[in-house]
Amino acid sequence: MDRRFLYYSAAAFWGIPGMIIMVKGIKAYLAMPSHKLWWLLLITAFVVIGFLIMFRKIVDKYSARIAAQPQITAFRQTFPLRGWILIVCMSCLGIALRFIPGIPAEFTASFYSGLGPMLVFAACRFIANQKRIILTAICLLITLSVSAQDSKLRRGFDGGMMVHTGYPQGNLDAIGYEAKGLPMGIGGVIRLHLGEHFRIGSEGYVSTLGQRSNGSYLKYGWGGILADFYTVLGMFQPYAGITLGGGSMTTLLMLEEPESPWAPINGTRYHKQGLMAIDPFIGCDLIVSGPMHLTLKVDYLCALSDAELLPHGPRVYFGFLFYH
Repeated sequence: MDRRFLYYSAAAFWGIPGMIIMVKGIKAYLAMPSHKLWWLLLITAFVVIGFLIMFRKIVDKYSARIAAQPQITAFRQTFPLRGWILIVCMSCLGIALRFIPGIPAEFTASFYSGLGPMLVFAACRFIANQKRIILTAICLLITLSVSAQDSKLRRGFDGGMMVHTGYPQGNLDAIGYEAKGLPMGIGGVIRLHLGEHFRIGSEGYVSTLGQRSNGSYLKYGWGGILADFYTVLGMFQPYAGITLGGGSMTTLLMLEEPESPWAPINGTRYHKQGLMAIDPFIGCDLIVSGPMHLTLKVDYLCALSDAELLPHGPRVYFGFLFYH
């Protein structure tokens, strides 16, 4: 077997159970009363953080092991022995939980909704080593389509435009340069409402981070599939969610000044790369009227692939949304 297929095998072993678990968690959340949502979301956030730290280390370790294999290798080399044992134990645990009576719906909603996306995240990280962004999007689309298959859950849609800024920063190690500043960008979002508190949809943005006041810039465009939870508190509608997707980043840095107009500029650096990213966000709408909302959102874009040039930091969005 060609070595690169081991990445897809590993992604399947992690991603398929993750999608099944995610759907169960989402359906359990849809049945929860609104007064329980916030403490359940808090538990889910801790579950996500814990498994994110754990799975990221495990996936990187297994990916490095696959990369060290010969070009033609055996299927069993996808994981070490303890990795196969972990998969078998987790599968047995999942089957056992299905037949244990009396498991609270709150546990299913809070735990499964944290574990499932992180298993999908692990699968995406395996695939990221092979730069297969499209396959990742397909996996998540299948998951969200399954969770939305009941037409009775669909409650309308919303969409709109937002501008954003923030303060990302990061070191460009290849050239020893620190990029930071206030980016400016614009984009939009569209979401389908499922049940009373859950939405799925898509968003995309373009952002430009100017540098050195001489026309240098870092420009990145990204988009993806999102899922979020929301509730209504009087005139306010707080929400929190996550986007998984990808895009590209273009860097143009002029590290020296031209000697005269139209003269060649020495020390110019140009770089373009694709990236996969995960983008957690939190925000709040101000309900101006039934169909129109103003929204304020904060996110933190994180690269899943080896996008060392992507500056990290919070971004703040402001815009308007129309509801139907």
